[in-house]
Amino acid sequence: MRALFLIVGLVLMTSASAYPGSYRNLICNFLNDVATFQRDAYSAAIHSTKSVVTEMINDLSTCEGLQPQMRILKDYLDRGKSISSRSSIEDQQEFLAAFPTNFNLTSKSLESCMHAPPMLGRTILGFVSSAFCEFPELEKRIIKGGNHLKEELDEDMLAQETQLFQLLDNFEKETDRVKRNNLADQISKMENDCL
Repeated sequence: MRALFLIVGLVLMTSASAYPGSYRNLICNFLNDVATFQRDAYSAAIHSTKSVVTEMINDLSTCEGLQPQMRILKDYLDRGKSISSRSSIEDQQEFLAAFPTNFNLTSKSLESCMHAPPMLGRTILGFVSSAFCEFPELEKRIIKGGNHLKEELDEDMLAQETQLFQLLDNFEKETDRVKRNNLADQISKMENDCL
């Protein structure tokens, strides 16, 4: 009988000591996934942006009098040469935010290039749709993963991770894209606590 109590006691002690580590593993796996999803989304956006800017430069290269606009695009593309999937999220965000939006393209400047307005318009629309198509998917994955994580953890564990779950709740409720990206950054940076 004593041996049975000893075995039951050892099993309970082993499971209790494994419990915090296993819940921490779940959280660290989730945070690792968020950071990976975010890196993948930004990497795809960077790649799309570089492709679109290259296409814009090619579209404008046949147009006379648009050298200043082409210089703006070429300078932007040159700055992006150092940005890769290995660059920090902050550097990637800075590159995307610096996308030149004011090319001073007027109907007068485009007169020498009748094919440019429709081509350029398609290129810019392609940029917007392709460069940022990854982010809604990133958002869905964060929300789905966060909800799954909440289901896996009991209330005591949830209480120990209030900062993470407060960020996840705010992320899910936020509708402003910039604020939501900032919340995703904060969640992703929590991966450092797992290293």
